[in-house]
Order: sequence, then C-alpha cells, then structure tokens
Amino acid sequence: MNQELLKFLKKTKFAKEFELFLEQYQKTESGKFAIIKISGSTLENHIDSISEDIGFLNKFKLYPIVVHGAGAALDKAVSGTKINGIRYTSSDDIKKVRVITNELTARLIHKIKLKGGNAENMSNCLECDFLDKELYGNVGKIINVNAEKILNAIREGKTPVFSNVVSDKNGNPFNINADSVAQSLFNHFIPKRLFFITETGGVLDSENKIIQHINLSDFTDAYGGMLFKLKSIKSIMLAHPNSAVVITSAPNLIKEIFTIKGSGTFISNFQINKFESKENVDFAKLADMLNSAFNKKLNSNYFDKNIKAFYIHNDYKAVAIIKDIDKIDYLCKFAVMPSHQGTGLAKYIWDILNKDYKTLIWRSRSTNLANNFYNSRCTGMVKSEGWHIYWYGRKYMPIEFIEKITNIEESFITGS
Repeated sequence: MNQELLKFLKKTKFAKEFELFLEQYQKTESGKFAIIKISGSTLENHIDSISEDIGFLNKFKLYPIVVHGAGAALDKAVSGTKINGIRYTSSDDIKKVRVITNELTARLIHKIKLKGGNAENMSNCLECDFLDKELYGNVGKIINVNAEKILNAIREGKTPVFSNVVSDKNGNPFNINADSVAQSLFNHFIPKRLFFITETGGVLDSENKIIQHINLSDFTDAYGGMLFKLKSIKSIMLAHPNSAVVITSAPNLIKEIFTIKGSGTFISNFQINKFESKENVDFAKLADMLNSAFNKKLNSNYFDKNIKAFYIHNDYKAVAIIKDIDKIDYLCKFAVMPSHQGTGLAKYIWDILNKDYKTLIWRSRSTNLANNFYNSRCTGMVKSEGWHIYWYGRKYMPIEFIEKITNIEESFITGS
C-alpha cells in the first residue's frame, strides 16, 4: 500500500472515503480543486502541520491555491488602527507589512518543500489599486488576476501561494485583506471548495460550540467577528451556488478534505424543494438525473405508484424519493450527481429527511460505495440477498419488513 495512503489512514481513521474523494479531486481541472485561506495567527502557530498537509496533497498531484494572512504578526509591528475592520496602513507601515509578510511566505514555502511538496510565491500574479486612499491609506483591492500564469504553475506541479501584500502596476506594495484575496481568486477559478483555516476551527454558537453545518438560506445568526466573514461567504456562494465553504482548524484540514463528516463548519447554499404531488416535478429531468447517477435506465413505470414525496435540488443535481410501502416510509432513491458529490449536499438532504421522518427504511446494494455514508447514519442494518437493509428511528426492524423491502421490484431495467 502507498506509504502516503498509510499515513493518511493513521491521521484520519476514515479509510473508506479516501479513494472516493481522491478520485473526484484528481479528475478536477487545474485550479478547481480548492483554495485554502490561512489566518496569520494560525499559520504562525501551525506552520509545520499546514506545510505537512500541503506536501501530502502535492504527493497525490493535488495543488490547492493557498492564501495566508499575517494579522497576528502585524498587530505587534504596525500601529495603524482598524476602520470598518480594515487596518489603516501608512506609507511607513506598508514597508513593515511587506517585510513581515514576505518572511512568513518564504517560511511557508520552505517548509512545504521540506515536507516533500512544491510551492511558489505567486502574489505577483495579482494587481491592485487603492481601496480608499483617504480612509485606509495603502490598503488595496484586487483589480486583475493573471489566471494563466497561476494555472501554468499548477500544471508544473507547484502550489501557488499568495499573501496579504499585493502590488499595483508600478510595483508599489499594498496591504490587502487576505479574505479578499481568497475571494478574488475564488471568483476567477470557482473551485469545488474554499477552506478557511482559523484558530476557532469553525463558526461558534452562543455557547462557543462549533456549528457543524450552516445552509446560508436557512441561517440568520452569527456571533462576534464571524458575522463579517459569513457575509463575505454568502456573497461568494450566491454567485457560485455549486461550491461549498468550510471553516476548520489546521489539525483537521486533511480530515475536512477527504471525509464527509469533517470536524469544522461546512457552509452551503443549497435549495431543496419538497413535492408531495407530481404536479411541479420535471420527470424528464429527474429520470435523466437518476439514469446518470446510477448509470442505468429506470423502468418506464417507476414514477407511477406509491410515491409519497420528492426532495429535489433546485437544479436537479440531487434527489431523495420516499415511497409508501404498506404504510412504511421507504427511501427508494437517494442520489447526488458526481459533479456535486463531496459538497455536503447529500448530508444536507439527509438532515431534512431526519426532520421529516422519525423512522425510515431503505436498501442498498452490498457493493454500493455510499454504504459508508449509510453505516454512520443508521440505527440498524441486516444483509439480505445481496442487499443491505438499513433503517433509523427504531432499535429493531420486524423480519416481515426486512423481507418486504428485500423483495421490492428493481427500479431499473434488468441488465441496463
């Protein structure tokens, strides 16, 4: 077994999900894997761990775009006060900011290389101008991104690294919020995920506990400085609804990348429509989605009987179908298109089902890669004639229910 895989298994203890996520990520176009934004204090406190993780990703030919801040170091060296959350930066201060930031960037790149990866400072691929000279001094906003140069570096096996110092067309340095750098890069590359690595490790509730999942269309509250970040994240996700954002800690970065459950806050902006009648369902789209997801062809009469409810992603990228089988709530279909796997969409729909159904039963082929997902969410499971029969909401399931679900007619044309 690959030594790096052994290292991963030891680090995360989630072996079964690794190959699924790795295969998805390795098929992703250059620049569309992930952006990782690291807070300045987190980088100072966890630079070895972060470097090791980036080096680990590089060994699997995964090259995230990395953005780091220098907030903690700048707090000690720069006198400028903050206005609207933005540090005023004088002409003298920007010189200190550039020295501090460049040293931090150089340390990060050096350590990534020591850990077997490869990285390059590519802040010169960005161009900025004054955000508001009178109000903020030498603080910039990005006005141009040399995307092709960044993509070429990734194709050459390098991790692009960006900092909070960006120059204008004349080479004059500007201090710029690292979150804004990450957002600009995100808007250009639209990767599968954007990771914010912070000391809190996620969005905290009023009791300082990490909120595991936030769907922005459902979420209204945030506490402390996280409110500004969530507003920024919301603007990103409104523009790019098929992407997802994760806020996590440095020690849990690899776990967040390669597992479904994770340990930080997963932020999405999914819209799921529930239909309890067939009136507003686009069955042509739905059939195409299911045929593609399962690589089979549905029986022509599949939608004719026993359907209790449809839960359909607004763009028909995922679905859950509940059927009534002799007054049993049966999850007949649960599918997410490959383009949206690993985004948290499956978990979001599952959470909705949990709220709507106190008890649910479903079946899955014994060879289904989704069984690890089901195993962690069921309260019981038995094997029956090539199927795994799952349920939640009760400790035991009567044998007659098991037999009934086992013997349900196959949804797809035999041999398709």
